[in-house]
Amino acid sequence: MKKGILGGTFNPIHNTHLAIGIAAKEQFSLDEVIFMPSKQPAYKKDVKIASETDRLNMTELAVRSIGGSKAGFFSSDFEYRREGNTYTWETLTLLHEAEPETEFFFIIGADSLMNFDKWVKPDVISGLSVLLVAPREGVSDEDVRSKIKALKERFNSDIREIDLKKDATSSSEIRNGSGDRDFPLCPASVSAYIREHGLYGTDSTTFTKEDIRDFFDKMQHTLSPDRFMHSVGVAYMSSCLAYSYGVPSDKALVAGLLHDCAKEIEKNEMERLCDENCVPLTDIERRIKALIHARYGAYLVKHLYGIEDIEIINAVDNHTVGRPGMSRLEQIVFCADFLEPGRKYHCEPSLDELRKLIFTDIDKTTVLILENQMDYFKEKPRDIDPRSMETLEYYRNVLRKRGATEEK
Repeated sequence: MKKGILGGTFNPIHNTHLAIGIAAKEQFSLDEVIFMPSKQPAYKKDVKIASETDRLNMTELAVRSIGGSKAGFFSSDFEYRREGNTYTWETLTLLHEAEPETEFFFIIGADSLMNFDKWVKPDVISGLSVLLVAPREGVSDEDVRSKIKALKERFNSDIREIDLKKDATSSSEIRNGSGDRDFPLCPASVSAYIREHGLYGTDSTTFTKEDIRDFFDKMQHTLSPDRFMHSVGVAYMSSCLAYSYGVPSDKALVAGLLHDCAKEIEKNEMERLCDENCVPLTDIERRIKALIHARYGAYLVKHLYGIEDIEIINAVDNHTVGRPGMSRLEQIVFCADFLEPGRKYHCEPSLDELRKLIFTDIDKTTVLILENQMDYFKEKPRDIDPRSMETLEYYRNVLRKRGATEEK
């Protein structure tokens, strides 16, 4: 197994980071490239750094934009989960202990290469990895090759150059603007995240008390009393979970409240409305019409409730079966739908145990919820949406990867 590690503050991650990862994977036949956000470096104390949660979420979104795990690209919170300062030599040492058969390739920019001999334990880094160097505007090819020669002689380093057009894009260039911008140097999903979370001087999506009261009134007149109370329960639990996972609580409350906004429309009528409004449905959704309410609900969130926030729309769209690589808001609503206080049914572990677990480990909770759903559907028997199985396997893999690094 050959793995590339591309680390950085990623404040924010941008298209050049992704281009470097793609080129490294293709040119050196890497099996995986892992984008690994770092903690705030000591030398950047005066720089405004987005939270660890935001930077990891943006990295996950960026990785998904280039194909994600299916294409061999992953994000990792490995450095976040370690105490104190984190150093590259320690990261590589721990990774080697966890995966002794893996060959690691550490990816850096030419500007970082010029100072590599001043890093902490460059000899250890050289012994544990092949260095892949991406060209950087402002650093000449001659200087890079001269430095490579010197480092090879001093540390016996294996250093190889990535063939890529030079680029001067920097995260500071992206951050330093202010206001509601499009962030064209970032993937569209990252740009949307920045705006929705009010990062780097942008305005986030917020809801006033009047907005929320209006949503409650509409839902109360749309749903039966029992369904409305379920929606209130999901809204309550979603807003509580938001504080644990760095999601704006008003967005979580609104997404939880509206998740079943289409639930009580007659199923054949809902299918007709989807066709009429060009809302795509899968074959299994047409066979199991109970699934359609999530798809049409997402349409209503935008066109009836006037909400453009893509995270909220996606949370409603995917609350029933989930999807691989959900955003934290999507995961919150997916789990809250199963665990809200009004729910009463048997599952393993119990509902109370899952309600406790979710505040500390939403990924494990997601897996346990999906496993319970699979068991329930198998007893029916009933067709299972393939997305449920794909989602379950995705989050089982998240836990497997996490376990591999925690066992080192």
